Amino acid sequence: MKIIGLGTAGCNIADEFGKYPQYKIYKLNEGEEKSKNCYNMPEVKAIDEYESASLNLKTFFRGLRTGDNVLLVVCGAAKVSAATLKVLEHIQRCRISILYIRPDRSLLPKDVSMHERVAFHVLQEYARSGVFERIYLVDNKLVEKVLDNVPVLGYYDRLNELIVNTIHMTNVFKNTESVYATPSTPLATARVSTFGIVDIEKNEEKLFYPLDIINERCYIYAINRSQLETDGQLFTALRERSAEMVDEETTVSVQIHSTEYNNNYGYLIAGTSETQQEN
Repeated sequence: MKIIGLGTAGCNIADEFGKYPQYKIYKLNEGEEKSKNCYNMPEVKAIDEYESASLNLKTFFRGLRTGDNVLLVVCGAAKVSAATLKVLEHIQRCRISILYIRPDRSLLPKDVSMHERVAFHVLQEYARSGVFERIYLVDNKLVEKVLDNVPVLGYYDRLNELIVNTIHMTNVFKNTESVYATPSTPLATARVSTFGIVDIEKNEEKLFYPLDIINERCYIYAINRSQLETDGQLFTALRERSAEMVDEETTVSVQIHSTEYNNNYGYLIAGTSETQQEN
């Protein structure tokens, strides 16, 4: 998978993905040292200047091939996020998903807040219309609550680490044979999505974005092999818990994977057909 980071937050998250060998990263930002995989965006005074800025990206993205899976990471508070559509025009030959980071909007200047709101809605509509594969929404405030008690120093590093680790592990398990899986076909209309963590022992789940009207839930459980061999209650508990989430509006799928980890982990990918409004 190719990861494209746009703006400071996007580039920091791309760097976190770069710790894993499965990903090739590209970074675009103001002040970025130009290199093969880094593009120095022109500095502008106003956000909307990026809409008319000249960006020579054809050569920069020459390594991307038709059909490549690409995850574009962008935070709507970044000034360079105004260049998102220009960047996407140069990679439209790829299978594109968006990881959209929503900042704490209460602290944003008025012009940045207005821009972020527009980007948030426009990118969702593009995803819902099928221009992109999906848009994954992440609210930093909810990621902070998942971690609990995050210190000031290294704050964003901690958040980014959890976000990337969660996405990476779901990618790993989606490409690994499971010991149990329910038949499932992803809903073609549920293109607005988010990730989440499931605490198996506490029977709790925490999403990275509070989606309205969830239409699809995919649970991925990573369970210690020894426990899978000896615990006669676990399978029933996981199955019943997932079944409780099924209703007229929501389909549920389950994957159980055997691991050598001492601890058990649960991940969730949730999707909806509805455009998300302000929260």
